[in-house]
Amino acid sequence: MNYIFLFIILIIFIKFNYSKYFPYNDKFSFEVKNNELKDNLISKYFNNSEYEKINYDWKQYKRKFKKYFKNSSEESIHKMEFFNIQNIIKKHNELFKKVNQNEDTRLFGRNISVPLSIDWREHNRVSPIQNQKDCGSCWIFAANSAIEGAYAKKTGNLYSFSVQQVADCTYGNSCDGGWMTTAYRYGKIRGLTTTQEYPYIGKDSKCNLKGKKIFHVIKKWINLSKNEERLKKVVGTIGPVAVAIDASLLSFKNYKSGIYDDPLCTNNLDHAVLIIGYGIDPVFGKYWIVKNSWGTSWGEKGYFKIKRGVNQCGIGEVPSYPIA
Repeated sequence: MNYIFLFIILIIFIKFNYSKYFPYNDKFSFEVKNNELKDNLISKYFNNSEYEKINYDWKQYKRKFKKYFKNSSEESIHKMEFFNIQNIIKKHNELFKKVNQNEDTRLFGRNISVPLSIDWREHNRVSPIQNQKDCGSCWIFAANSAIEGAYAKKTGNLYSFSVQQVADCTYGNSCDGGWMTTAYRYGKIRGLTTTQEYPYIGKDSKCNLKGKKIFHVIKKWINLSKNEERLKKVVGTIGPVAVAIDASLLSFKNYKSGIYDDPLCTNNLDHAVLIIGYGIDPVFGKYWIVKNSWGTSWGEKGYFKIKRGVNQCGIGEVPSYPIA
């Protein structure tokens, strides 16, 4: 059984709007009255068996990681975060079920020749590393990078599409976080211009598309189920895939090189990145190659490797990719 290890919440609050962070989950919010969590509010979003299972998982999580809280108010906030992550994963899996079954069978229902290793940088499918700065726009960087790879596959032309456009022209407060599906949906409906036409400034600004060339970039996107073998097939045969991970640990923030496999890393998804390949190290085993958005001075010139096949840092929880 997987348990979610919650990162430390730095700001204690009475109300928190999760819709800023998870747009397709915008009805899942909570209120604390007299610092008490109202369980019946949570239960609206799960059936009885799901609710009881998550309650059980919460108790097991506290026992396993020896988590103690000062009072019921503090536990309420942490418990709500636990339930919120469970709901995100549930919603993602529900979206996956809506994938066209013929398409799913076409991709996974037959033997596919999958390379032992792949690095899409070598095939002109990955744009240069950028730096999101002090803006929580990782979700746009991950989605746009996936779109860039899909568009390059279709046209043979690799562009850097504007993150700032999506930040300015979607629902607002984009620097407070978001979800890749929002960026995909915007790109599908409105199209994207290039970073050169609409440069990144690292903060929310007013949408301004006047005089800018718009590319019609994608037709749809696919949400994959939690299965790293399927994820490998997609990365190996289709292209880069956007994912979310737990990036809260200092060991990750201070990563320099090698294959990241900190055992304390959990399924608490707080950062979006792009898988651009995979391989096998003769000593340390299987790994993913991942593009980050923290500049070229971080990691391996902006990239990192992470252990593959064990859902390290929750990397297999909510993968998705666009089709141009």
